[in-house]
Amino acid sequence: MKTKIIPIFIPHEGCPHDCSFCNQKKIASRQHSPEPAEIQRVIDRFVFDLKNAKNRFEIAFYGGSFTAIPPAKQEEYLSLALENKNQKKLHKIRLSTRPDYMKADQVRLLKKYGVDHVELGVQSTDPTVLRQANRHYDYFDVEQAVENCKQYGLSYGFQIMAGLPGDRRDRFLKTCWELTTLKPKTMRIYPTLVIEDTDLYRWYREGVYKPLSLSEAVYQTALAYMIFTSRSIEVIRMGLHGSKDFLDHGFLAGPFHPAFGELVSGEVYYQLVRTNIKKIGQTNDPIVLNVGRSVFPKIIGQKRSNIERLENELKRKIVVKQNDRLDQEVLLEWGTVRKQIAWKEFLKEQAQGLKKQYHDEAMR
Repeated sequence: MKTKIIPIFIPHEGCPHDCSFCNQKKIASRQHSPEPAEIQRVIDRFVFDLKNAKNRFEIAFYGGSFTAIPPAKQEEYLSLALENKNQKKLHKIRLSTRPDYMKADQVRLLKKYGVDHVELGVQSTDPTVLRQANRHYDYFDVEQAVENCKQYGLSYGFQIMAGLPGDRRDRFLKTCWELTTLKPKTMRIYPTLVIEDTDLYRWYREGVYKPLSLSEAVYQTALAYMIFTSRSIEVIRMGLHGSKDFLDHGFLAGPFHPAFGELVSGEVYYQLVRTNIKKIGQTNDPIVLNVGRSVFPKIIGQKRSNIERLENELKRKIVVKQNDRLDQEVLLEWGTVRKQIAWKEFLKEQAQGLKKQYHDEAMR
């Protein structure tokens, strides 16, 4: 049974500060928060349109700092959601908010109205990065929010951003490692984009801020993905889903790609193959990669980019074959030699290497 998300955008609602990178009204292409009647119509439309499918529905309040909204308005939204949950129209309720607005009384209110999962917009744990992002909290606030969620039995996840002002690759990966210790259930990873009517927009125009290239954003996100996945933390989103209006009128610069998540998945598998082929040593035999159906396009890469990169770098002929008996693992063959690469073991090995390499650099 599939879970379908019913997204409800409350752009900038409750946000106590204007973060340097954020303009939710541009991102969501919406200027005002919906009234309860409108939300009910959205729920009914989703349920009606998909009622013949085996789906479960989860309402999700995105785009603002939900727990910073006045409590009366929070209760107005949540009571509607809970009513639909009790009527079996909804299976779960989730929302996003800031870590410094997850005090015990705020979490208790969420629990009262049946909220199942909270996504905390952490963005970074580095003090310099948080200060330049105008976030007004620190790592201690994140820890306290997590403790309050645990106290009330509330599931939680984090959202982070790559390429924020003041960030570096080592600082970003240090953020990833610090957050793994807090054991979130989910992660979202977004590359930083330059959006109109933000401080970041002004800094970019002035030449003060330079966004990540697409290749660097993909690489950093791939490293983060390997870290979180190696710890059994589910990465549920990589890259921003921009509306047409946002792309036409709000987006200015930065590593946006409509299939950003696919690029990241391809990069992870590129690293898997590259790392293991380099262990082979010298051979004149072509290297055959036997992969499962779902892995095949990730190994190939968009427009065969991964195969071209591997052949150019390693100076070897690469052949990819689909083997429906395989799942996520990859079977390498060259000459008379066969070697199976275990997906989970590769992720753990890579994550440990990253921890040593970048944690040491960040401590300098």
